[in-house]
Amino acid sequence: MHFRYSVMFLSIMFVVSLMAQPPQAGSPFSNLPRDSQGRILPREIPRETITATLNGKAVSINYGRPALEGRTVDDLLKKLPGDHMWRIGANQVTTLTAETDLVVGGQNVPAGKYSIYVYAPDSGDWQLALNKDPGIELGKLLPIVSPQVAHELWPRLDGYDKNIKGSEVARVVMKPGSIGKPADKFTMKLSPSSRGMLLTMSWGDRSWTAELDATR
Repeated sequence: MHFRYSVMFLSIMFVVSLMAQPPQAGSPFSNLPRDSQGRILPREIPRETITATLNGKAVSINYGRPALEGRTVDDLLKKLPGDHMWRIGANQVTTLTAETDLVVGGQNVPAGKYSIYVYAPDSGDWQLALNKDPGIELGKLLPIVSPQVAHELWPRLDGYDKNIKGSEVARVVMKPGSIGKPADKFTMKLSPSSRGMLLTMSWGDRSWTAELDATR
C-alpha cells in the first residue's frame, strides 16, 4: 500500500504500494531502484506471514506492509481504478493459504491458496474477494525488470473484472471500524470467532473485518 505512484492497473502494474497503477508520461519508474545493468528493481517493502488454526489446521496470510508516511487512507483510496478493486498489501500478491475448507460469504472455499483483493466502492459495503488466479509474473508486466524478481507473482489489476473475475471463488461483506491509535503500516490479523475466524485489516485510524467460517 505504498500508493506512491498511485497504485493499481493496466498492464504494467509494477507496484510499491497498496494499489498499483500504470506509468504516466514522465513516469515515476525513473526514480525506482535499478540493478547494475539498469533494470528496474522493486522497492523493498516488509512482508509478514500471519497464521491461525481452524479445524486443527493452519490458515495463513502472506502480505506486504506499506506505510502511510504522512498520507491518509482516504487520499490513497481516491487513486483506485473505476472498478474499485483494491490490491491490498504491497509488491507481490497478497495470498491466503488454507489447509482446511472454509465458508466465505456463504460460499464453500476448498483448501488451497488464493489471492486476496478488496472491492472498495465510494459508498456501500466493502467486500473481501478470494480469487484462484495466482497473480502474474512481474517480468510479463514490466519487461525491463531485473531477472532476480522477474518471476515473482504480482497482483492482477490490469482490469480485474475483465481478466480474473471469473476466477473468483468467494466474496464476503467487510465490517468497517476504527482504531484508537492510528497505524502507519498496513496490518492484517487473524483471530478466533464463534463460527471460525475473523480477518481484520487496519491502516491509519480505520479497520475492516470479514468472517471466515469453518465448515461443519
